[in-house]
Amino acid sequence: MLFCLCILGSCINNSQTADNTAANDTDETTEKSRQDKQVSEDFGEFYPQFIEDFNLKNVRYLNRYVDEDNGLVVVVSEGAYSLPHVFKNFGQFMQYTGEGEIPTIQKLKTNTSFKYGAKPVYDCVAQKWSNEGCYWNDKPNPQFTALYDVLMEHKIMPHDQAVEEQIKTIDALATRLVYDTEHNLGFYFNRMNGKWYLLGIERILPCK
Repeated sequence: MLFCLCILGSCINNSQTADNTAANDTDETTEKSRQDKQVSEDFGEFYPQFIEDFNLKNVRYLNRYVDEDNGLVVVVSEGAYSLPHVFKNFGQFMQYTGEGEIPTIQKLKTNTSFKYGAKPVYDCVAQKWSNEGCYWNDKPNPQFTALYDVLMEHKIMPHDQAVEEQIKTIDALATRLVYDTEHNLGFYFNRMNGKWYLLGIERILPCK
């Protein structure tokens, strides 16, 4: 009987080892697949994986889309103004508990399907978009520096050199924009050191 118990214990241990090995192999496969998509030169291959992680709010992976040197700039409507916020990583962004549109972004889910086209413009008189849907293009032209200058001119917020420099970085480096009219949501990306990185997010409500 003791011999049988030993054999049974060995089988269980071997089974657990096999299960753990299989789980580790799966994790490694998933990890490699995600890394491959972030390094893919094809933006159309990378973006759906990013949005999958964004919709799940998978901070572990979303942090990898934010470059440590540049951080993440989020420009959102707060009352009558659009204000910039700077975060070191996506995890810090998800911990934000202030007012404005950031809490909305923290919960929001957007579409993975998109097509090439200029960023849609909202006509406040006609109350409609120039085009509706989700569009991407390689001429994003954020113009966040101009927005920051207006905020400084009207003394809406105190000057912050670090924030100003990061905003200038987005204006200079952003090479891809994806904008979703359904959620008034824009993402700005750049490819650096062989990987796609998220530089900025905007949720500026039109006609405010």
